Amino acid sequence: MKVVASRAAAQLWSGASQRGAAVRAELARRAALARQPQPAGVAAPPWRRMLGELGTGIESWRAWREAGASAFPATLTPRTVMLVPGFGTHPVRMRALRRGLAGAGHRVSDWGLGWNLGATPENIESLGERVLALAEREGEPVALVGWSLGGLFAREVARRTPHAVRLVVTMGSPFSGDLHAN
Repeated sequence: MKVVASRAAAQLWSGASQRGAAVRAELARRAALARQPQPAGVAAPPWRRMLGELGTGIESWRAWREAGASAFPATLTPRTVMLVPGFGTHPVRMRALRRGLAGAGHRVSDWGLGWNLGATPENIESLGERVLALAEREGEPVALVGWSLGGLFAREVARRTPHAVRLVVTMGSPFSGDLHAN
């Protein structure tokens, strides 16, 4: 039994180590992009806004504790919804939103790709395939709800598969049109 537990612990550690390496690589890529000179007329986000993101862990914990305190039934027809997490987060981070939507009668799914460690062609392709499969299974287009980088994923998937996406809702997603300002 100890051998099995040791093996499981080693696998967990290895997975966490790989995710950590992927997050570090993506942060280094973003830092290099941020160090490039700004194009004329484009301003970077204010530092106070960027630092405000550090409080999202506390906000998430509060929302998780309060989730389920009240559920409002859907006033419209319940829909199929897919939640797409922000960079460096896991679908668990959107649990409060998931509970609220489900409590309102919607059929809620997460994006199915685990931790969001940045946009790659493979991730966007996989998400597109998942959206197509979900829309087909449910018999209706999917509403995509993306937070931060998840909103960018949602917009790109909707652009590629408009017949499978009912609408896109983004929360805190950067859409300036210039990568330097995002």
